[in-house]
Amino acid sequence: MLARIIMPKLGETMEEHEIIGWLKKEGEQVEKGEPLFEVITDKVNFEVESPASGFLRKILANEGDTVAVTETIGYIADSMEEELPQVAEQTETPSPACGEMKKIKASPRAKKIAGEKGIDLSRITGSGPGGRITRSDVENFRPSDQTPSEVIPLSGMRKTMAERLSRSKREAPHFYLQTEVDMSDAVKMRQSLLEQIEKQHGVRLSYTDMIIKSVAQALAEFPMLNATFEDGDIRLSGQVHVGVAVSVEEGLLVPVVREANRKTLGRIAQEKTGLIARAK
Repeated sequence: MLARIIMPKLGETMEEHEIIGWLKKEGEQVEKGEPLFEVITDKVNFEVESPASGFLRKILANEGDTVAVTETIGYIADSMEEELPQVAEQTETPSPACGEMKKIKASPRAKKIAGEKGIDLSRITGSGPGGRITRSDVENFRPSDQTPSEVIPLSGMRKTMAERLSRSKREAPHFYLQTEVDMSDAVKMRQSLLEQIEKQHGVRLSYTDMIIKSVAQALAEFPMLNATFEDGDIRLSGQVHVGVAVSVEEGLLVPVVREANRKTLGRIAQEKTGLIARAK
């Protein structure tokens, strides 16, 4: 009996995930609930468990592939001899090489000079009739003038961060507020709670923890600030989650303290400390 391995939907707004790697190879035996492959989501890696026990019969999506949620990415079978369903194979038409795409038109003299100087004629824009490259085009060519741009593929965490931040900037109206706050009472409050929270939760209370709690309470009290505009309607979120920016070597991560308005300062401090440790 075959069991499909599908790309799970790991968040309300997520439509696709990138596969970081498979933890099993084709032909290896797996148990239901055992970590099978790893994806990146919300800037963190997530291990997906096997949906069934058996043999990893076929892998359809490889490391680095971005797959839409609910798509089939592999099969688990009772034996390696079990037949797979017919899967339409995509045939990829190879792109023609640069030299095959376009015949370069150049004068004999221009070709000779280019050969002597080691200049690639495909990098020169001709000024002659029909774009023909002339002697003067070659003599006036400066490699530094037409240095091709370097393209560095984004993958994994950097790719996810770029997509999420770009989408946030496009879709969410942004405004910025700067004000001064007298933190005298907050300083006193922290000092009075330091020993108690450290004893109960094993972490030191920080001002960041207090800000998280304050923001969460404010969002709970004013739900219009915790809303989104969808299909012409305002959607009020029933939960209050607060993200905390964490600087790591690869960039910036934003671990989330979920339902922060329902948690004590000690619990927030404990969760935040754990989230930051895992992020780094």
